[in-house]
Amino acid sequence: MAMKDISDREVLLAYMMAWCERVGGGESRWPYDILAGWTGQPVKVCWRCVERASDRGLLGCGVSLRTGWIERRGYDMLGVPAPANVYARDGGGKDTREILALYKRLLTEAGRPVVVAASKPQREARHIYAILDPFVASAIRSAMHDIEGGGRL
Repeated sequence: MAMKDISDREVLLAYMMAWCERVGGGESRWPYDILAGWTGQPVKVCWRCVERASDRGLLGCGVSLRTGWIERRGYDMLGVPAPANVYARDGGGKDTREILALYKRLLTEAGRPVVVAASKPQREARHIYAILDPFVASAIRSAMHDIEGGGRL
């Protein structure tokens, strides 16, 4: 149960898996939860390893490391070229497809293949809700529920 048992590479792979799940419409777990499942280490140890990778400049974040991304230095450590747009999140389009293909390849090579199963409408709906302000997204979900349930707006 020590940080030395979890490599920076495993932390980066966990971030890749979390991103693939979020974009693909899968289970969408946090990177440290994925890491805990892979390694059997407690979540607090996994979180500390995430912080260590961030301190080394391998990960970047806006508000929270929970939703961070891999920096160019992280790609360098993995030995792969960084995607053209490292900061492409889950906005769809060429950048997202490029990153998704890279992540799937690296995860499969590491013995952790990505499996996400969601229909195209589910993925599109998740993407729309992720972009919108949380209050607006909540109002839209509520309105959709009322319409589908026969209620009035």
